Amino acid sequence: MINDVSIENYYPSTKLVIVGEGKYWTGTAWSTRLSQSLTFDDFATAQDYIELRIQNYLNQHNVYINNPNWIYSYEDFKYLSEDVDDTFLDKLPEVKNYEQSPQYYKGIVIDLGKKITQNVVRYDLSHAWVSDLEEGTFKFKPNYSYFWTVDVNLYNIWAGGGDKVFYNKYIGTSLAPISADLYEIVGASYKHQRILDDTVMGMGYYTLGEAPFKNITVKNGKQLRFGRWADKEGGLYLEYDKAYDYESYDKQIAALEYGKLKNINGDISPISSANLDLTIDGYLYYALKLLTRINIANTTTTNIYKNSNGFPVSIKQISIDSSTMKVNLVCDNQKSEYELDLIDGTYPDEPKEQQKYSVLYEFKFDLPNQEEVDD
Repeated sequence: MINDVSIENYYPSTKLVIVGEGKYWTGTAWSTRLSQSLTFDDFATAQDYIELRIQNYLNQHNVYINNPNWIYSYEDFKYLSEDVDDTFLDKLPEVKNYEQSPQYYKGIVIDLGKKITQNVVRYDLSHAWVSDLEEGTFKFKPNYSYFWTVDVNLYNIWAGGGDKVFYNKYIGTSLAPISADLYEIVGASYKHQRILDDTVMGMGYYTLGEAPFKNITVKNGKQLRFGRWADKEGGLYLEYDKAYDYESYDKQIAALEYGKLKNINGDISPISSANLDLTIDGYLYYALKLLTRINIANTTTTNIYKNSNGFPVSIKQISIDSSTMKVNLVCDNQKSEYELDLIDGTYPDEPKEQQKYSVLYEFKFDLPNQEEVDD
Protein backbone atom coordinates (compact mmCIF):
# COMPACT_ATOMS: atom_id res chain seq x y z
CA MET A 1 0.00 0.00 0.00
CA ILE A 2 1.43 3.38 -1.05
CA ASN A 3 0.24 6.51 0.75
CA ASP A 4 1.00 10.23 0.59
CA VAL A 5 2.89 10.15 -2.67
CA SER A 6 4.53 13.49 -3.42
CA ILE A 7 6.64 14.47 -6.43
CA GLU A 8 7.81 18.09 -6.36
CA ASN A 9 9.49 19.02 -9.62
CA TYR A 10 10.24 22.61 -8.70
CA TYR A 11 11.39 25.21 -11.21
CA PRO A 12 13.23 28.01 -9.39
CA SER A 13 14.45 31.01 -11.33
CA THR A 14 17.87 30.54 -12.89
CA LYS A 15 18.28 34.27 -13.49
CA LEU A 16 20.83 36.40 -11.65
CA VAL A 17 20.71 40.07 -10.69
CA ILE A 18 23.10 42.73 -9.43
CA VAL A 19 22.37 43.95 -5.91
CA GLY A 20 23.76 46.95 -4.05
CA GLU A 21 22.73 47.89 -0.52
CA GLY A 22 19.44 46.05 -0.87
CA LYS A 23 18.52 47.62 -4.22
CA TYR A 24 18.45 46.06 -7.68
CA TRP A 25 20.21 47.40 -10.75
CA THR A 26 17.84 48.02 -13.67
CA GLY A 27 20.51 48.88 -16.23
CA THR A 28 20.17 52.63 -15.68
CA ALA A 29 19.37 53.09 -11.98
CA TRP A 30 18.85 51.33 -8.65
CA SER A 31 15.35 50.17 -7.79
CA THR A 32 13.68 48.62 -4.77
CA ARG A 33 11.58 46.43 -7.08
CA LEU A 34 13.06 43.08 -8.04
CA SER A 35 10.76 42.90 -11.07
CA GLN A 36 12.54 45.91 -12.60
CA SER A 37 16.05 44.46 -12.25
CA LEU A 38 18.40 43.71 -15.11
CA THR A 39 18.81 39.92 -15.29
CA PHE A 40 21.69 37.73 -16.44
CA ASP A 41 21.79 34.15 -17.67
CA ASP A 42 24.97 33.09 -15.88
CA PHE A 43 27.27 34.19 -13.10
CA ALA A 44 30.27 35.00 -15.32
CA THR A 45 28.26 37.39 -17.50
CA ALA A 46 26.92 39.26 -14.48
CA GLN A 47 30.37 39.54 -12.88
CA ASP A 48 31.91 40.71 -16.17
CA TYR A 49 29.27 43.46 -16.28
CA ILE A 50 30.52 44.77 -12.91
CA GLU A 51 34.19 44.49 -13.91
CA LEU A 52 33.56 46.42 -17.14
CA ARG A 53 31.81 49.25 -15.31
CA ILE A 54 34.73 49.53 -12.89
CA GLN A 55 37.30 49.63 -15.70
CA ASN A 56 35.29 52.27 -17.57
CA TYR A 57 35.13 54.40 -14.44
CA LEU A 58 38.89 54.14 -13.91
CA ASN A 59 39.56 55.10 -17.53
CA GLN A 60 37.15 58.03 -17.52
CA HIS A 61 38.53 59.48 -14.29
CA ASN A 62 42.20 58.86 -15.12
CA VAL A 63 42.74 56.87 -11.95
CA TYR A 64 46.43 56.07 -11.72
CA ILE A 65 47.10 52.35 -11.47
CA ASN A 66 50.53 51.41 -10.14
CA ASN A 67 50.27 47.93 -11.55
CA PRO A 68 48.63 47.66 -14.98
CA ASN A 69 48.23 43.91 -14.51
CA TRP A 70 45.77 44.37 -11.64
CA ILE A 71 42.24 43.38 -12.53
CA TYR A 72 39.95 45.33 -10.24
CA SER A 73 36.86 43.90 -8.66
CA TYR A 74 34.36 45.84 -6.59
CA GLU A 75 36.12 44.75 -3.37
CA ASP A 76 39.35 46.35 -4.59
CA PHE A 77 37.64 49.33 -6.13
CA LYS A 78 36.26 50.65 -2.86
CA TYR A 79 39.81 51.37 -1.68
CA LEU A 80 40.64 53.54 -4.69
CA SER A 81 38.35 56.41 -3.86
CA GLU A 82 36.30 57.29 -0.81
CA ASP A 83 33.86 59.31 -2.91
CA VAL A 84 32.82 57.42 -6.02
CA ASP A 85 30.70 59.71 -8.17
CA ASP A 86 29.06 56.90 -10.12
CA THR A 87 25.43 55.82 -9.68
CA PHE A 88 26.25 52.18 -10.25
CA LEU A 89 29.54 51.78 -8.41
CA ASP A 90 28.81 53.71 -5.24
CA LYS A 91 26.61 50.80 -4.10
CA LEU A 92 29.45 48.25 -4.29
CA PRO A 93 27.39 45.93 -6.52
CA GLU A 94 27.51 42.14 -6.30
CA VAL A 95 25.88 39.23 -8.08
CA LYS A 96 22.90 37.59 -6.35
CA ASN A 97 20.20 35.06 -7.17
CA TYR A 98 16.99 36.45 -8.66
CA GLU A 99 15.16 34.15 -6.27
CA GLN A 100 16.14 35.83 -3.03
CA SER A 101 15.34 33.05 -0.54
CA PRO A 102 15.43 29.81 -2.51
CA GLN A 103 14.03 26.73 -0.82
CA TYR A 104 16.50 24.62 -2.77
CA TYR A 105 19.78 25.45 -4.49
CA LYS A 106 20.74 24.11 -7.91
CA GLY A 107 24.35 25.24 -8.04
CA ILE A 108 27.49 26.23 -6.15
CA VAL A 109 29.62 29.36 -6.52
CA ILE A 110 33.06 29.96 -4.96
CA ASP A 111 35.24 33.05 -5.19
CA LEU A 112 38.68 31.78 -6.20
CA GLY A 113 40.37 34.93 -4.90
CA LYS A 114 43.45 36.60 -6.32
CA LYS A 115 46.61 35.29 -7.93
CA ILE A 116 49.65 37.20 -6.67
CA THR A 117 52.87 36.81 -8.61
CA GLN A 118 56.02 38.36 -7.18
CA ASN A 119 58.30 40.06 -9.72
CA VAL A 120 62.02 40.32 -9.08
CA VAL A 121 64.60 41.12 -11.76
CA ARG A 122 67.70 39.46 -10.36
CA TYR A 123 71.18 39.13 -11.85
CA ASP A 124 73.31 36.69 -9.91
CA LEU A 125 76.83 37.56 -11.03
CA SER A 126 78.43 40.44 -12.94
CA HIS A 127 81.98 41.77 -12.99
CA ALA A 128 83.04 45.40 -12.69
CA TRP A 129 86.16 46.95 -14.16
CA VAL A 130 88.44 48.12 -11.39
CA SER A 131 89.33 51.24 -13.35
CA ASP A 132 85.64 52.26 -13.54
CA LEU A 133 85.31 51.90 -9.77
CA GLU A 134 88.50 53.83 -9.06
CA GLU A 135 87.67 56.64 -11.48
CA GLY A 136 84.01 56.82 -10.47
CA THR A 137 82.76 56.02 -13.98
CA PHE A 138 80.92 52.82 -13.10
CA LYS A 139 77.33 53.10 -14.34
CA PHE A 140 74.78 52.08 -11.76
CA LYS A 141 71.34 51.10 -13.02
CA PRO A 142 68.69 53.26 -11.41
CA ASN A 143 66.23 51.53 -9.07
CA TYR A 144 68.53 48.51 -8.67
CA SER A 145 70.12 47.30 -5.44
CA TYR A 146 73.76 46.14 -5.58
CA PHE A 147 75.55 43.53 -3.49
CA TRP A 148 79.34 43.66 -3.70
CA THR A 149 81.98 40.95 -3.48
CA VAL A 150 85.57 42.19 -3.81
CA ASP A 151 89.24 41.26 -3.88
CA VAL A 152 91.19 43.91 -1.98
CA ASN A 153 94.78 44.64 -1.10
CA LEU A 154 95.01 45.83 2.52
CA TYR A 155 98.09 47.91 3.38
CA ASN A 156 99.06 46.55 6.78
CA ILE A 157 100.43 49.78 8.29
CA TRP A 158 99.89 48.44 11.80
CA ALA A 159 102.38 45.68 11.17
CA GLY A 160 105.12 48.03 10.05
CA GLY A 161 104.49 47.82 6.34
CA GLY A 162 103.60 45.17 3.80
CA ASP A 163 100.17 44.27 2.60
CA LYS A 164 97.64 41.46 2.58
CA VAL A 165 95.19 40.42 -0.13
CA PHE A 166 91.67 39.23 0.67
CA TYR A 167 89.88 37.38 -2.11
CA ASN A 168 86.18 37.01 -2.84
CA LYS A 169 84.88 38.81 0.26
CA TYR A 170 81.26 40.00 0.47
CA ILE A 171 81.17 43.50 1.95
CA GLY A 172 77.51 44.56 1.54
CA THR A 173 75.51 46.95 -0.64
CA SER A 174 78.12 49.72 -0.78
CA LEU A 175 81.76 50.11 -1.77
CA ALA A 176 82.25 52.64 1.01
CA PRO A 177 84.25 50.20 3.21
CA ILE A 178 87.07 50.14 0.63
CA SER A 179 87.06 53.85 -0.17
CA ALA A 180 89.83 54.64 2.31
CA ASP A 181 93.44 54.86 1.15
CA LEU A 182 94.30 51.74 3.13
CA TYR A 183 92.59 49.55 0.52
CA GLU A 184 93.30 48.87 -3.12
CA ILE A 185 90.64 47.14 -5.22
CA VAL A 186 92.11 44.17 -7.03
CA GLY A 187 88.83 42.81 -8.40
CA ALA A 188 85.13 43.27 -7.92
CA SER A 189 81.92 41.45 -8.79
CA TYR A 190 78.35 42.18 -7.85
CA LYS A 191 74.82 40.91 -7.83
CA HIS A 192 72.01 43.34 -8.49
CA GLN A 193 68.27 43.22 -8.48
CA ARG A 194 65.12 45.26 -8.79
CA ILE A 195 61.95 44.37 -6.89
CA LEU A 196 58.89 45.26 -8.96
CA ASP A 197 55.27 45.50 -7.90
CA ASP A 198 53.45 42.21 -7.53
CA THR A 199 51.20 41.20 -10.39
CA VAL A 200 47.72 40.76 -8.90
CA MET A 201 44.98 39.21 -11.00
CA GLY A 202 41.48 38.22 -10.03
CA MET A 203 40.92 34.50 -10.58
CA GLY A 204 37.18 34.93 -10.88
CA TYR A 205 34.39 32.72 -9.60
CA TYR A 206 34.04 28.97 -9.98
CA THR A 207 30.51 27.69 -10.49
CA LEU A 208 28.86 24.30 -10.76
CA GLY A 209 25.25 23.84 -11.78
CA GLU A 210 22.93 26.76 -12.30
CA ALA A 211 21.12 29.41 -10.28
CA PRO A 212 19.97 29.68 -7.63
CA PHE A 213 23.56 29.39 -6.38
CA LYS A 214 24.68 28.56 -2.88
CA ASN A 215 27.72 30.72 -2.07
CA ILE A 216 30.51 28.75 -0.39
CA THR A 217 33.19 30.68 1.52
CA VAL A 218 36.58 28.98 1.76
CA LYS A 219 40.19 30.05 2.00
CA ASN A 220 41.22 31.10 -1.48
CA GLY A 221 43.88 32.73 -3.63
CA LYS A 222 47.32 31.90 -4.93
CA GLN A 223 50.73 33.46 -4.34
CA LEU A 224 53.74 32.60 -6.49
CA ARG A 225 56.97 33.65 -4.83
CA PHE A 226 60.32 34.61 -6.27
CA GLY A 227 63.61 34.71 -4.38
CA ARG A 228 65.36 38.03 -3.76
CA TRP A 229 68.71 39.07 -2.34
CA ALA A 230 68.75 40.61 1.12
CA ASP A 231 71.74 42.20 2.87
CA LYS A 232 71.83 41.55 6.61
CA GLU A 233 74.41 41.97 9.36
CA GLY A 234 75.58 38.40 8.97
CA GLY A 235 75.89 38.38 5.21
CA LEU A 236 74.01 38.01 1.94
CA TYR A 237 70.80 36.00 2.08
CA LEU A 238 68.42 34.67 -0.53
CA GLU A 239 64.92 35.23 0.87
CA TYR A 240 61.54 33.79 -0.04
CA ASP A 241 58.12 34.96 1.13
CA LYS A 242 55.36 32.48 1.87
CA ALA A 243 53.59 30.81 -1.04
CA TYR A 244 50.19 29.16 -1.28
CA ASP A 245 47.73 27.81 -3.83
CA TYR A 246 44.10 27.11 -2.93
CA GLU A 247 42.64 26.89 -6.44
CA SER A 248 42.49 23.09 -6.71
CA TYR A 249 41.31 22.82 -3.11
CA ASP A 250 38.48 25.30 -3.73
CA LYS A 251 37.30 23.39 -6.80
CA GLN A 252 37.30 20.10 -4.87
CA ILE A 253 35.18 21.72 -2.15
CA ALA A 254 32.78 23.04 -4.79
CA ALA A 255 32.38 19.57 -6.28
CA LEU A 256 31.64 18.02 -2.87
CA GLU A 257 29.15 20.74 -1.95
CA TYR A 258 27.47 20.31 -5.32
CA GLY A 259 27.20 16.58 -4.62
CA LYS A 260 25.39 17.37 -1.37
CA LEU A 261 22.72 19.25 -3.33
CA LYS A 262 21.88 16.17 -5.39
CA ASN A 263 19.31 13.56 -4.39
CA ILE A 264 19.97 9.82 -4.16
CA ASN A 265 19.37 9.48 -7.91
CA GLY A 266 22.11 11.98 -8.74
CA ASP A 267 19.68 14.72 -9.76
CA ILE A 268 18.97 18.12 -8.26
CA SER A 269 15.22 17.61 -8.73
CA PRO A 270 12.53 16.35 -8.49
CA ILE A 271 12.06 15.89 -4.76
CA SER A 272 9.82 12.93 -4.02
CA SER A 273 8.44 11.16 -0.95
CA ALA A 274 6.00 8.38 -0.04
CA ASN A 275 4.74 6.31 2.87
CA LEU A 276 4.66 2.56 2.37
CA ASP A 277 2.51 0.14 4.38
CA LEU A 278 3.25 -3.59 4.22
CA THR A 279 2.91 -6.69 6.30
CA ILE A 280 5.62 -7.80 8.71
CA ASP A 281 6.09 -10.90 6.55
CA GLY A 282 6.79 -8.72 3.51
CA TYR A 283 9.09 -6.50 5.54
CA LEU A 284 11.12 -9.49 6.72
CA TYR A 285 11.07 -11.18 3.31
CA TYR A 286 12.60 -8.18 1.54
CA ALA A 287 15.06 -7.55 4.43
CA LEU A 288 14.33 -3.84 4.43
CA LYS A 289 16.31 -1.47 6.62
CA LEU A 290 17.13 2.21 6.95
CA LEU A 291 18.47 3.79 3.73
CA THR A 292 17.39 0.80 1.63
CA ARG A 293 16.45 2.17 -1.79
CA ILE A 294 13.08 1.30 -3.26
CA ASN A 295 11.68 2.08 -6.70
CA ILE A 296 8.04 3.10 -6.40
CA ALA A 297 6.08 1.77 -9.37
CA ASN A 298 2.43 2.19 -10.38
CA THR A 299 0.76 -0.67 -12.22
CA THR A 300 -2.64 0.90 -12.81
CA THR A 301 -1.88 4.14 -14.62
CA THR A 302 0.93 4.27 -17.19
CA ASN A 303 3.63 6.92 -17.06
CA ILE A 304 2.36 8.37 -13.79
CA TYR A 305 5.80 8.23 -12.22
CA LYS A 306 9.31 9.02 -13.38
CA ASN A 307 11.34 6.97 -15.87
CA SER A 308 10.40 3.27 -16.00
CA ASN A 309 6.99 3.88 -14.48
CA GLY A 310 8.58 4.58 -11.10
CA PHE A 311 10.84 6.74 -8.97
CA PRO A 312 13.54 5.81 -6.40
CA VAL A 313 13.26 6.65 -2.72
CA SER A 314 15.24 5.74 0.38
CA ILE A 315 13.81 4.49 3.67
CA LYS A 316 14.24 7.13 6.38
CA GLN A 317 11.94 5.83 9.12
CA ILE A 318 10.54 2.39 10.03
CA SER A 319 7.53 1.95 12.34
CA ILE A 320 6.24 -1.49 13.36
CA ASP A 321 2.71 -1.85 14.79
CA SER A 322 2.48 -5.20 16.59
CA SER A 323 -1.31 -4.93 17.06
CA THR A 324 -2.02 -4.69 13.33
CA MET A 325 1.07 -6.63 12.23
CA LYS A 326 1.83 -3.80 9.82
CA VAL A 327 5.06 -1.93 9.02
CA ASN A 328 5.12 1.69 7.88
CA LEU A 329 8.09 3.00 5.89
CA VAL A 330 8.64 6.76 5.54
CA CYS A 331 10.68 7.33 2.38
CA ASP A 332 12.05 10.18 0.28
CA ASN A 333 14.80 10.71 -2.29
CA GLN A 334 16.90 13.20 -0.32
CA LYS A 335 20.30 12.33 1.07
CA SER A 336 20.23 11.45 4.76
CA GLU A 337 22.37 13.11 7.41
CA TYR A 338 24.47 9.96 7.44
CA GLU A 339 25.11 10.19 3.69
CA LEU A 340 25.90 13.89 3.96
CA ASP A 341 28.35 13.13 6.78
CA LEU A 342 30.05 10.58 4.53
CA ILE A 343 30.58 13.33 1.94
CA ASP A 344 31.93 15.64 4.64
CA GLY A 345 34.37 12.90 5.59
CA THR A 346 35.92 13.03 2.10
CA TYR A 347 36.83 16.73 2.32
CA PRO A 348 40.48 17.29 1.42
CA ASP A 349 42.90 18.73 3.93
CA GLU A 350 43.50 22.43 3.54
CA PRO A 351 46.74 22.93 1.57
CA LYS A 352 49.70 23.88 3.69
CA GLU A 353 51.29 27.22 2.95
CA GLN A 354 54.98 27.22 2.11
CA GLN A 355 56.46 29.32 4.87
CA LYS A 356 58.78 32.27 4.48
CA TYR A 357 62.47 31.34 4.73
CA SER A 358 65.95 32.62 3.91
CA VAL A 359 69.24 30.95 3.04
CA LEU A 360 72.67 32.37 3.87
CA TYR A 361 74.50 32.74 0.61
CA GLU A 362 77.72 34.54 1.63
CA PHE A 363 79.14 35.63 4.98
CA LYS A 364 79.87 39.34 5.32
CA PHE A 365 83.52 40.29 5.76
CA ASP A 366 84.61 43.07 8.10
CA LEU A 367 87.68 44.60 6.42
CA PRO A 368 88.97 46.75 9.31
CA ASN A 369 88.94 43.73 11.64
CA GLN A 370 89.97 41.34 8.86
CA GLU A 371 87.35 38.77 9.86
CA GLU A 372 83.89 37.53 9.02
CA VAL A 373 81.02 39.26 10.83
CA ASP A 374 79.53 37.28 13.67
CA ASP A 375 75.79 37.33 12.99
